[in-house]
Amino acid sequence: GNISTSSSATAAAARTWRRAKRAVFRATPASRPLQNRGCSGVAGSTPPPTDQVSPNLVVNGGFLGLSGWVNWGNTTTVGAHPLAQRAQVGTGAGGFGQTVPGIIGGETYRLTAGVNVSVAGETGYLGLKFLDAAGNALQDQLVPFSSTAFSGARLELVAPANAASALVYVWKNAGSGFALVSTVS
Repeated sequence: GNISTSSSATAAAARTWRRAKRAVFRATPASRPLQNRGCSGVAGSTPPPTDQVSPNLVVNGGFLGLSGWVNWGNTTTVGAHPLAQRAQVGTGAGGFGQTVPGIIGGETYRLTAGVNVSVAGETGYLGLKFLDAAGNALQDQLVPFSSTAFSGARLELVAPANAASALVYVWKNAGSGFALVSTVS
């Protein structure tokens, strides 16, 4: 899952994104594994029963500002009402992320978000990266999103045995529009 970049500013933003230390998502107990243990990008999917999902591990997934998130560049929040905020990335390359500590190897983790882009032809990426105790990447999966219609994006992954934390992130390469993200959990 590398996202190619072309300018030195974009390369610097990409390096910052790789070093970020903040993440968030939901964990499903191992006693109730999800049917899909791979990576999937699913639009408009039905959420699981609440007895099968642990509390949200994402800090400020509703984007009341960017508190709890590391801004790797070109990210702001938009929305007329504090309860209807979204993170917006663009038009230059950039993104944001958050690290979740205390990941348990062998557990299934689910990341969901509401996503869209502002202009046809743009692509944003929702990602989940598991890290070991030294911060080395163990597994990284992306779900690209390119619809101008608001939809849901989802990743489901089993944490590797030696995972210690996870990075949840959004990235968009430079272009004419924005990637918009809401309700990360």
